[in-house]
Amino acid sequence: MQQIDVAVIGAGYAGAATAWGLAQNSVMGDRRPRVVIFERETRAGNYASGRNAGIMRTVVSDPAWGMACTEALAVLRGSELAALFAPIGCVLTSTDPLRLATLARHAEAQGAAARFVGLELIDEEWGVGAEARATLAPQALLVEVDGVVNPHDLLSVMLARAQAAGTTLALGHGVTGLARETHGGVEGWQLQTAQGAWFARVVVNAAGSWCDELIAAATLPTLGFVPIKRHIMRIEMPVTSAPLAPTVAPSRRRVWWHVDASEHYIRAASPGRFVASTCDATPTTAADYEPSSNIAAAHRAHVEQWWPWLSGGKIDSVACLRTFGPASGNGPAAMVQTLAPGFITVGGLGGHGATVATLVGMRASARVAEMLG
Repeated sequence: MQQIDVAVIGAGYAGAATAWGLAQNSVMGDRRPRVVIFERETRAGNYASGRNAGIMRTVVSDPAWGMACTEALAVLRGSELAALFAPIGCVLTSTDPLRLATLARHAEAQGAAARFVGLELIDEEWGVGAEARATLAPQALLVEVDGVVNPHDLLSVMLARAQAAGTTLALGHGVTGLARETHGGVEGWQLQTAQGAWFARVVVNAAGSWCDELIAAATLPTLGFVPIKRHIMRIEMPVTSAPLAPTVAPSRRRVWWHVDASEHYIRAASPGRFVASTCDATPTTAADYEPSSNIAAAHRAHVEQWWPWLSGGKIDSVACLRTFGPASGNGPAAMVQTLAPGFITVGGLGGHGATVATLVGMRASARVAEMLG
């Protein structure tokens, strides 16, 4: 049985960020802890972390999440990952001016630079359909501190930095069993995998929508995580062939997020490529990554209504999962929880995974360091 100090289960944002955080500042006497990331799939970020838009938005309807996102963005911008972030800004629209006024107050409380702008900005950058535009409040809220990352780059760089500090990434190593054990006079956890048994002093459960399954495997009370299916659109439309296309360069085109109950967002990923979502939300199971049968038609209709110049493009509909904590504890304070000696769960990021990853990593790695003594 192989012995290590820390077993991180899951190589998505939560797991990669925890390992990255440990690589930043965790030492045990004269050495770094022996850390292994166990990932069931043959590549990292195969699920939720690899299927998101990479939008880093700080001003949201829940002030607690807004403060956490603001803190996390400050951590990112002060770290070696800062170059991955493009602070292009995010424009928020609504049919209700009072909703935008509330978000403006949130921004002020968070210290986030934000100001009201005319809808001409949306016209210039996104070419909104006339009927859809007519429903919007006369001003939009521009949050200038927000921006985007390439979600795959963020994940891969965190993993690379952790590996450079000695972390092992064990792909194709799904954890099938967990038991509290004492080995050689040291208390910890025995992990069962198809490749054999491991012993770790500390386990970090960062398995996303599978978190509760691992908690149950450790014979601990589950937390009631809820996987929520959302679909995103990957749109390909060469701008030169799009009639009435906005002429703003993709690198200068801000994120547009419509914040009503029937919300949506869109961002430019690269020239001729866009990522968007109608922000649908359906409770589901941990492994449900199949697109719903009617989503492709709904996506195309939405594009025709809001961004008609993109309606002739190729639209791929992809399912992703966001994992929420239970209603009684669904907030940023519950992102990192100690469930038993040497057992930490990192999850319930509620769709903010890319934004809060660095903050989660620092909090989780600090908790691990305390446990290692």
